Amino acid sequence: MKPSNFKPSNLTRKGRLTASILISTFVLSFGIMMTGTAFAEDTAKEEEKEAVDTEVPLCDEASGARCEAEDTAKESVNDEEMKAKIPGETWATDSDNPDDWAAADAIFTANNIWMMIATFLVFIMHLGFATLEIGLTRSKNTVNILFKNTMIVAIGLLTYAIIGFNFMYPDFTNKDSTIISGVLGFAGFGIGVDLNNAKEVAANLTSNYNFGYTKYTDFLFQGMFAATAATIISGAVAERIKVWPFLISTTVYVALVYPIAGSWKWGGGWLDEAGFYDFAGSTLVHSVGGWAALAA
Repeated sequence: MKPSNFKPSNLTRKGRLTASILISTFVLSFGIMMTGTAFAEDTAKEEEKEAVDTEVPLCDEASGARCEAEDTAKESVNDEEMKAKIPGETWATDSDNPDDWAAADAIFTANNIWMMIATFLVFIMHLGFATLEIGLTRSKNTVNILFKNTMIVAIGLLTYAIIGFNFMYPDFTNKDSTIISGVLGFAGFGIGVDLNNAKEVAANLTSNYNFGYTKYTDFLFQGMFAATAATIISGAVAERIKVWPFLISTTVYVALVYPIAGSWKWGGGWLDEAGFYDFAGSTLVHSVGGWAALAA
């Protein structure tokens, strides 16, 4: 016998509208991420072009001998000096063959694109988490759950950008950023790169940062996992916590708990030095998120 208040649909009209807004927000946010990454790559290429244009003098017949001598000298410049002269190049190879440089540059670009696709796939997981929670809870909590899952991504990425990323990758080899060796470090606030500083561009937006991706690609990829770990808590406390306490706990988790635990392995901390292996985030993402959910 069906209860008198039984409704065939679990989604109210307001809930369906909120779901549409949630999906639109996800799509828009991903578009902004892709645009920002493309802008950073284009800016790096423009910096490279300007560096080359300003360093290569125009030759005429009167100065032909001088220019020929300069060209000969440039051909003998080693790779390290060339990297300094043209900071926008990826230089993901030690070969002296320009064709190898072009191939390495193409591979570097492909790696970044694949990382962004993987980032998008993790991003879409939040929509799946939201629908899963809605299906396992009462219809009156639909708007609350959709709101929480939207804010997790928004708060998570902003918090991770301000301090989380630099807590997770503090560079324990640097004494200035190390608080407790292998356990706690902080590389400063924000993830900005001064595009007018050639050395900073070369260190963060080329393969000098990592053979396969740039700093911004790394941040977006890792930021998605930081938000995903917070979503584990959301599912565990569904219908059992108010919105504001949850948002405060999420901020603390993404800003401090997850990054510090992640630094122990992925940031080169004491777990990494001990030879610890983390399979696909099973410990740093899912286990840490699960323990946080148990504490909540």
